[in-house]
Amino acid sequence: MEAVNIKAAIEAMLFAKGEPLSADEMAGALEINREDTIKYLTELIDDYTSEDRGINIVQINGKYELATKKEYYTVLASLVSRDNNYQFTEAMLETLSIVAYRQPVTRSQVEDIRGVGCANQISRLVEYGLIYESDRLNAPGRPFLFATTDEFLRLFNLSSLDDLPEVSEDLLGQMKLEVENETPGQTENKDTDENNEEDEIIEEVSKNGD
Repeated sequence: MEAVNIKAAIEAMLFAKGEPLSADEMAGALEINREDTIKYLTELIDDYTSEDRGINIVQINGKYELATKKEYYTVLASLVSRDNNYQFTEAMLETLSIVAYRQPVTRSQVEDIRGVGCANQISRLVEYGLIYESDRLNAPGRPFLFATTDEFLRLFNLSSLDDLPEVSEDLLGQMKLEVENETPGQTENKDTDENNEEDEIIEEVSKNGD
């Protein structure tokens, strides 16, 4: 098969499958080795990047898929029902940020850091497909552990969790310590919008999705 036909075949597979494909899966279908498949994939990615096209190929956790270019999100939004759009509150972004950086993490651990309950935020993020119940903690009550999904990576234009903006463990530890040092009344009435440390994390995560 000629190179141009192989790239076309890769494009066809990604389009038809509609979900991420690994290089090994495509190599098996093309009956070529993995190294050559990655070479053609790289060329195809360069083609999409250099040409004035509305889609590109992105890599998510080592797999590849077709995706729209972010500069056309505004146009696409007009075609999508509002019900299908993500509706984030500040509390949801705080919760998502903590899960992203501390995963796997239980709901109570997130609440310890935020200083307020987050059951509704956890439920909504699971509903959106941005976090999921990855396991159970080996502790009394066997609480669920939450982690982020591939959809989270897509939303914030990340290839993997390694691409998350760096936020020091000291900062997250300081947030937890501040919550523990507060009196119960202060914790219950805490205004999370005024928590500068949490805002820093939210800003770092959110700007990758802009």
